[in-house]
Amino acid sequence: QRHKGNNGDWVWNMEDVNRVLYRLPEVMGADTVAICEGEKDADTLVELGYCATTNVGGAGKWLDGYTESLTGKNVVIFPDNDEPGKKHADKVLESLAGKVKSSKRVEIPKPHKDVTDYTRSFSTIERARAALDSLPHDPLPPSPPPSSRLRRSRERERWNLSRTLAPASPASPSILP
Repeated sequence: QRHKGNNGDWVWNMEDVNRVLYRLPEVMGADTVAICEGEKDADTLVELGYCATTNVGGAGKWLDGYTESLTGKNVVIFPDNDEPGKKHADKVLESLAGKVKSSKRVEIPKPHKDVTDYTRSFSTIERARAALDSLPHDPLPPSPPPSSRLRRSRERERWNLSRTLAPASPASPSILP
């Protein structure tokens, strides 16, 4: 990771850099956000019409400060299919507990290593979307509402990903469940 220093040269560290979620403006305007491990996977989900993000640095680098941007939202986590990915999802879920409207973890089937690998195994975007919508998820209990900041307080027992991760309209990057 790098950033531009005061003199305009590249500095190869993240010291003194305010870290924010990838695609933050879209995340702020969405009711439902997918979190994955890395920009490649977030971009893949965006190409499929979903609002998606990731954190700086990959697995194990989640900062509690990222949770503030997700307060009151529905969150769907797509971890990588390895031990660091599963631990990362656990850490994210722990950080989100009690702050988001709801959270779910969707497991990508093996032998696929991540959401990009899985969705690229389908011949069309429509088939990839349908496959994502049908994936099982952990039956995590809904998070308690964070207060009056929620526009809707309705909590779902089960998420139907085709409703909660509906494709965004071309006019708006927001995803409305």
